[in-house]
Amino acid sequence: MLVIQNLTIKTINEQRILIDNLNLSCQKTDKIAVIGEEGNGKSTLLKGIVNQELIRDFALMEGQIVLGNTIVGYLPQVLASEWNNTNVLLFLLKDNYNEQVNPEKYGLLNSLYSLIGDFQLRADILEHDEMGTLSGGEKVKLQLLKAMLTNPDLLLLDEPTNDLDLLTLQWLEVFISTANIPVMFISHDEYLLRTCANAILHLEQTIKKTKPRWTFERIGYMEYLNKRSDLIARQNRIAGEEKRNYKQQLDRYRRVYQSVEHAQNTNTRQDPHKGKMLKRKMSAVKSWGKRLEDKDVAQSVDVEEQVTLHFHDNVFLDKNKQVLDLHLDILKVEDIVLARNINLQVFGRDRVGIVGMNGCGKTTLLREIYMILRSRTDIKLGWMPQNYDEILPVDVSGIEYLAIDQRKETITKVQKHLGSVKFTTEEMYAPIASYSQGQKAKLLLVKMVLDEVNVLLLDEPTRNLSPLTNPIVRDILNNFDGCIIAVSHDRMFLEEVPSVVYMLDENGLFELANETD
Repeated sequence: MLVIQNLTIKTINEQRILIDNLNLSCQKTDKIAVIGEEGNGKSTLLKGIVNQELIRDFALMEGQIVLGNTIVGYLPQVLASEWNNTNVLLFLLKDNYNEQVNPEKYGLLNSLYSLIGDFQLRADILEHDEMGTLSGGEKVKLQLLKAMLTNPDLLLLDEPTNDLDLLTLQWLEVFISTANIPVMFISHDEYLLRTCANAILHLEQTIKKTKPRWTFERIGYMEYLNKRSDLIARQNRIAGEEKRNYKQQLDRYRRVYQSVEHAQNTNTRQDPHKGKMLKRKMSAVKSWGKRLEDKDVAQSVDVEEQVTLHFHDNVFLDKNKQVLDLHLDILKVEDIVLARNINLQVFGRDRVGIVGMNGCGKTTLLREIYMILRSRTDIKLGWMPQNYDEILPVDVSGIEYLAIDQRKETITKVQKHLGSVKFTTEEMYAPIASYSQGQKAKLLLVKMVLDEVNVLLLDEPTRNLSPLTNPIVRDILNNFDGCIIAVSHDRMFLEEVPSVVYMLDENGLFELANETD
């Protein structure tokens, strides 16, 4: 079974310590959720456990990862592109893209056909489909199926919820919860964390991302959040009391110092005895000052999710203003018809959520709406596509992207806003190409705030943000006084942000009943 001893991971280029002296042992019943902000080393840790060769180009590892004879099943965050043109059956039978299939592996076929049903996949998926043509949910299920064919003793899942529809998310929850082997998984999905995790590994980067911190607790996600919140509140209270006491002592020291100094300056040479006494007293006062200077005073807890971004008060749309009056006879991609008879009316203060099965056309529909709204002059449109690189210039820095005129006051304003979403100065001036997906999402949010948009068009806005940051982003959106149209599979987002949720299928858009009514 997995044992991690004194593990330190450091980036090669920046020499930044991601994980410092981690110790962890995995038990048979563990379902360990690895959480933390983007860039904290979560994926790097999982890759390092699987095979240190996977990270040797960008990170160094010190310490021990003890696996013994443990067979590890691994689901990477992104399916390698070389598999796209591979038949599903060959993908399942091959360990590596370039290898020839060992004839003995065809003995797995009987197992494959029985497992297809267990994984709720189409019966004909083995014969006719290539990996690149499948939905996100089908790819995740097939990768899990491939991992399970090795009879693993430990399962590592890196963001398995990305691109999953609601039904597949529910299936995945059951899969993880009922697995008879330990599972370590990274996820931003708060429902999945609440349902499946019985242990939490939290990786943090504090003090402007210069000091790593890790916490491991064998408790559920909500219990961990409550315990952490209580601990932060208690430490902040202690820090506040110590700072007040320290300030009082410092004020008293300064008064005494000034008093003795004044006495020394006014003492005449006719009283040498008093002068000697004042000199000794000043020496004692200076020693007191040195002790105060060296005193460690408790600091408020530095937490990563302290995002303070918010939309300006002047972002406002009249609730009766019509933002969208959409009537589509056919929604299609190239020659493939995805849906028919789509009708959608949206007004100024509406918050619309759109859900649907993988591949039903949600992103295509949102693009249609974008094409309609982008030329409107009576609204200010903010657009977040699912693939951020469609609109982000990757060869410039975040500062250059946001501070177009490069005036000093503009740069200062941009720095303040990027700092509010926890960008360091170095990250602000780094090329966007080096940003994580979560950082790119935050960059687009900052742009929307700076542009003072009043209509938000969002495709999976929370998918790349940590589960600790997502509640804050939901709160930001809930305080937005404009219009929101969003595609999402994030169940917490769907519960808290949209005022109405529509299901998209081949027959159009249908309003879902509000269970709280």
